[in-house]
Amino acid sequence: RMLGLDHLNLGDPCAYTYGILYDLCCSRKEEKEMKALFIAYNQSYNEEICDILAQFGQRGYTKWEDIEGKGSFNGQARFGSHAWPEMNHAVLSVVKDDKVEPILQALKAKDESSPELGLRAFVWNIETLY
Repeated sequence: RMLGLDHLNLGDPCAYTYGILYDLCCSRKEEKEMKALFIAYNQSYNEEICDILAQFGQRGYTKWEDIEGKGSFNGQARFGSHAWPEMNHAVLSVVKDDKVEPILQALKAKDESSPELGLRAFVWNIETLY
């Protein structure tokens, strides 16, 4: 069982090492609470999707523009061609575990209010990050 820093005897020569180990343990625990959120959507909704992330304090993300795709249920093809001129964008954001559900709920509400959006979101565990 990991002892908190309040249990350390600061006169103990190993106290500094224990403190470092405690910090490492805590940061590792925090890493395990992170999730990767991948969102694919129609390019015309880019600003709205980024606004949803910002609404929940998500500053960082990686965005792919002009990606092709077709929904697996009833989504329209988006190939950037004469027949299917629209394109998709996608965003990957690493978020704290407690932010995942609220973000997903906001995305689902956006998708249900605009079915043509073709929005899909997927969540993965993050094993490690630096």
